Amino acid sequence: TSNELMSPDTLFINAHKKQCIRELDHICQVHAIKMFAKEQTAKRKILSLNLPNYLFSDNKNQHSILELVHNLQFDKDLLMLEICEDDVTDEAKLLEFVQLCHEKKILVAIDDLGKKFSNLDRLVMLLPDVVKLDRCLIKNIHKNRMQQAVVKSMVELCNSMGSLLLAE
Repeated sequence: TSNELMSPDTLFINAHKKQCIRELDHICQVHAIKMFAKEQTAKRKILSLNLPNYLFSDNKNQHSILELVHNLQFDKDLLMLEICEDDVTDEAKLLEFVQLCHEKKILVAIDDLGKKFSNLDRLVMLLPDVVKLDRCLIKNIHKNRMQQAVVKSMVELCNSMGSLLLAE
């Protein structure tokens, strides 16, 4: 209600307390995509957005994001939507969303693979463009042969799927 400036952290904490975090999150996503489309240059930078998990159970916001991307004039392959698998309960909606992204040439990334709820069956089902390994698999990898073996296997799997593998 006031015109005071506040830090993003405070803004999101307050939105969470007032149970309007979804609305704020959606506003931020829309603003980021609009600004990216407006400021796109020949440098071909990629905008990477982390998507909240509730998006996969909320068709309204899901379709709003995809419709916005469709209507703006920029190369869709410069937008990467990152999915963190934890707490995604509706696999059918997740798959439908990823398939729509692929149809619209929007890049899809699986974020934090190797952390908590990561499922290799989902990885194979979704066929993301990018797979981001969680830092728990990378930290001190030079000291742990099992970590090295897991990462080597992920490199081979991603290569066979045509996905780019990144380490955080």
